Amino acid sequence: EKSSADLSACATRRLAAIDPVFDMAEEETARAAGAAYADLTRVVCPYSPCPVVIGDVMVWRNRDHITATFAELLAPSMRDAVSKALAGE
Repeated sequence: EKSSADLSACATRRLAAIDPVFDMAEEETARAAGAAYADLTRVVCPYSPCPVVIGDVMVWRNRDHITATFAELLAPSMRDAVSKALAGE
C-alpha cells in the first residue's frame, strides 16, 4: 500500500506529460503573431518521469498547473528568454 508521502505515485513519464504536437502548434502560433516563444519544458520537466518536487519545492498544484512557488523559481529562465527576445536572438 502506498502512503500519501510516496510522491513517486504522482510522477508522470515525460512522454505522457509533454505533447510535442501541441508545443509545436503553440510555437508556430506565437511566431505567426510576431511573438517570441520560450520553451521551458526542460526546466519544468528536466528528466523522466517529470518530478513532483524539484529541490524542496512542489512543482505541480494539480494535473495542469504549477505552484506559485515553482513559478517564482522559473523567473531566471523567463528573464533570460525575455532578454534574448528583446535582443532579437
